This record gives sequence, C-alpha cells and structure tokens, in this order.
Amino acid sequence: MLLFLKKIWKYFSNIGIIDSLSAREKKRVMMLNQIMLATTFFDILSIIVYSFFPAIQWQDYFFIVFVFLSKLIVFLLHYKQNHYAARSYIVIAISLMMASLILFYGPNKGNEYGLVVTFIYVIISFENKFYRFAHYLYISALFLFTRFYYHNYGTIIDYNSNPELLEVVQGKADITFVICIGVMVFLTHWYINDIISLQKQTTNLLTEVNEKNKNLSQLNQEVERFAYITSHDLKTPLRTIVSFLGLIDRKIKNKEYDNLEEYLKFAQDGATKMHILITDILEYAQLSNSESNTNPINLNDILAQVSQQLGIRQSDAANKSVVKVGDLPVILANEAKMKVLFQNLIENGLKYNDSAKAMVSVQANQLDNNLILEFKDNGIGIEPEYRTQIFEMFKRLHNNEAYQGTGIGLSVCKKIVDAMGGSINVAANVDGGSVFRVVLPVV
Repeated sequence: MLLFLKKIWKYFSNIGIIDSLSAREKKRVMMLNQIMLATTFFDILSIIVYSFFPAIQWQDYFFIVFVFLSKLIVFLLHYKQNHYAARSYIVIAISLMMASLILFYGPNKGNEYGLVVTFIYVIISFENKFYRFAHYLYISALFLFTRFYYHNYGTIIDYNSNPELLEVVQGKADITFVICIGVMVFLTHWYINDIISLQKQTTNLLTEVNEKNKNLSQLNQEVERFAYITSHDLKTPLRTIVSFLGLIDRKIKNKEYDNLEEYLKFAQDGATKMHILITDILEYAQLSNSESNTNPINLNDILAQVSQQLGIRQSDAANKSVVKVGDLPVILANEAKMKVLFQNLIENGLKYNDSAKAMVSVQANQLDNNLILEFKDNGIGIEPEYRTQIFEMFKRLHNNEAYQGTGIGLSVCKKIVDAMGGSINVAANVDGGSVFRVVLPVV
C-alpha cells in the first residue's frame, strides 16, 4: 500500500515537468502539483466531517466539487505545458472561493488565512512584476469587497439562529485553517530551500567566475611574456641571417667571392635555429588548443615508444640509456601529451650530461592519492637558485655552443603537468645529476 502511494505521489508530482524547463520552473511546477495532491487528503477529511452534520448546505457540496475540479484543471494545464495559466487559475479560483465563503458564512481564521496563503503563493510563483501586481490587485480587491459587504449587509446565510449550522461552519473554519497552515509551512519550507539553492548556485558561479578571471589574468601575463620573449629570441637568428645575407650581397656586388661559403653557412645556421625555435613555439602554443581526451594508457608503453623514437636502448650497458626501475602504472591521461612529457624529460637528462655512460632512470611511486614519477639522471645537475627558473619559457642556463636547445622543453612539461592538476619540480640527485619529480593526481 505504501509503495503504491509513493508511486501515485511521484506520478502526480511530475506532471508537466519536461527536460526543457529550467531547474526553478521544474521546482515551481512540482510544488503546485504536490500542494494540489496533499490538500486532497484534507478535502476527503472535510467530506467525512460534513457527513456527520445533517445541517450541511447545498453550497458546501458546490465548494467541494469546485475544489476537486480546480485541481483537475491545474493538472491538465500542467500536462499541456501551460504553467503560468495553471498558477493564475489556482490563484483566481482559490481567492474567489475564500471570498465566497466569507460572503456566505462571514470572516473567520480559515477563510482569511486562505487569502493570505494565496498572497504568499503569488510572491513565490510569479517572477514577472506585471503578473504579480495584477494578482495582488485582484486578491486585495476581493478582500476589501468581502469586508465591505460583511460590515454593511452581514452574511448571505444567517447561521447564528441555527446551532447545528453554526457548529458546521466552525468545523469548516478549523479544517480550512489547518489546510492553510499546512500549505503555508510547505510554501515557507520550499521558499527557504529555493533561496538556499540560489545562494549555493550564486556562490558556485562566483567561484567559477573568479577562477576563470584568475586563469584569464594568468593567461594574459603568459601571452605578454610569450610575445616579448618570442620577439626577442626570434630576432637573434633573424639578425644573423640578415647580417650575413647583407655581407654576401655586398661581396657579390663587389665581385669578391671569398668567404661566401662560410657566410652562407652562418645564414643557414640562423635559418635552422629559427625553424627549430618556431617549431618549439608552435608546440608550446598548441598545448592550450589541443584536444585533451583522456584514456587509460600504459606508461611502460609510453617509455618504450619514446626510447625507440630517441634511438636509446633500455639497458645500462649502452653509452646512453634509459633504465626503468620497477613497473610503471596504467593511468588516465592524454597519450600524446604524456609522450611529449617523457620525451622532453628524458632528452634533457641525456643531453645535459658529461658522463661516460649517460643514464636516465624512470620509476613510479604512489603516495596517498598522488602518482609520483621520478626521472633521475647522472648529468651536470642544476644549481638550487635556477631550479624554478628553468621551467620558464626560453630560460636557458647554457649557450648554444655548450648545449643546443631553445629553452622551451621544460616549460612545455610544466604546462602539460599543470593542465593535469599536478606539479613538477627538480632536486639534486644523491649520486650526482638531477631528479625531476612529476606529481599527478590519481583519477
């Protein structure tokens, strides 16, 4: 029986609710459905109470039938997606019924509370100011008219001379009062919950906006720094190309052909450096726009592919090698970006390395809800004062004569790790060299 009643309650509560409605509109429709359904219990109680009183009048049957028909009309209007019409109808119908009860039996706590509850319902249910004002005016006009009529002409039915009828009227007033209090509590509870829900939504939206503003501010700073550094670094190879092409031009005009081959080589070197620099810049810029689809990927496979791509053996017997310490896990990540991360960190460890046998070891550990990837090398190491700076774009600690590079690799790594909600840092290796630690949240 209880399960059946729950199904009935759920069915009638959701009449007229469709996916295209806003969250607040769905709540309003459900609220009115539930009020209509819950007050049906009191209507049934009224019929039972009235059956014990032989003095019940014809108008009482009329009001009961009117209430039932009103509820059916509300459900029908909701079913037809005429939600505003359903609200307007119930306000007009209930207010008219309460005013009629006052005219027939005089004012009492039940009827007048009914008008107050209807007034509260208008406040909650109508956002449009015109609709609100129109309904306020209607309810107020009914209230003033019934008061005026009662004070000047009394009630339509004279029940003071009939004790039985007086008892029925008092019983009706008590039932109406209980219904009104119940509806008022329900409306108040709904309104408070609605306000709390709106406050939470507002707080979440403000948090989201603040976070986006913060990200936008960081992005603007990054763009400014990117533009400045890019223009500065691109000028160097471009200046080299222009200078040597100018020298070649003058030599040819003067029909002096000595050193032309050397000048051409310098110009070609400048063009090559510019090509590498532009390629790296594009790779960095495309990280923000590239797809971030994540799939389960095996880091053992990533390491094997990167090692093969770099032409490095996974053996400690080779001059340049990558050694895997233990098994690497399967994680949820973007495969292309993880390849870039592994490649840059391994390539750096082997490039900045003066050892007879350059080596990078890769291992993974899990601490709480974080995965820690360690890339240990036996290279030249990094001084403590530069361990933060090296993750900035174009930040190089050595000139091109010592070690070739553009200074973008580690900034790319940082951008990838940041996008995954992790962090990257570098420390000294106990056995010499450096340890790059990548901390990623376990999804």
